Amino acid sequence: MSSSCYRLKAQLLTFKTTYSNADKDIGKIGNQGQEHTIDSLSVQNRVNEYNRSVLLIRTIEYAVNRINYYDMALKSFKFKQPVSPTVLTDLELKQLNMPVLFIVGEHEIVYDAKTSMSRIEKVNSHIKIELFPNTGHDLMFTHTDLFNAKALEFLDDSN
Repeated sequence: MSSSCYRLKAQLLTFKTTYSNADKDIGKIGNQGQEHTIDSLSVQNRVNEYNRSVLLIRTIEYAVNRINYYDMALKSFKFKQPVSPTVLTDLELKQLNMPVLFIVGEHEIVYDAKTSMSRIEKVNSHIKIELFPNTGHDLMFTHTDLFNAKALEFLDDSN
């Protein structure tokens, strides 16, 4: 469990202890009405403070429950390390003598699409380049039909 969850639980216990005592104090004030002159405004302030504390306790309880839920959910998944993209050197790009298709989305976030395209064109003009508009790194999912058509066209031309 995260340290923030432990802190929330500790805070919750503190509030519950403090305001259960405040609840007792409010009861005492109500019972002392005849014997002592008590300002009704101070009683109302104590009641308002108590009500705010109850709301705060419920909010903290809800947050603790949500944290416990997410903590349990995260334990159910095994996260994989992301794969770092391989960047070919200019020499490696020049040495590619087989048919190569480079497809990139206009809004690519890993590398700048236009810079990558100009570099490839400069280094190896035999590499076929396709720029897909209005998409990024997920172009196979956002433009599936276009991607498949370009890949099949490339494979047909390569044979």
